[in-house]
Amino acid sequence: MTVEVLGSSGKRLKLTSSYRARKLIQRGKAVIFSYRPVFTIQLTDREDEDRYREPLPAISRSK
Repeated sequence: MTVEVLGSSGKRLKLTSSYRARKLIQRGKAVIFSYRPVFTIQLTDREDEDRYREPLPAISRSK
């Protein structure tokens, strides 16, 4: 299962695995942001943001 990651400022970052998300929460480096529609965590430690900082591809909404 993939988990969305938000930075401490609320900006969307790279996706991560449920295993890594669970470890971040256990270490106090992240908190659960939402369960639905997608499980999302928010990082509390600014140092960890650099690890997940990768631009997400733009979503093309062509008809």
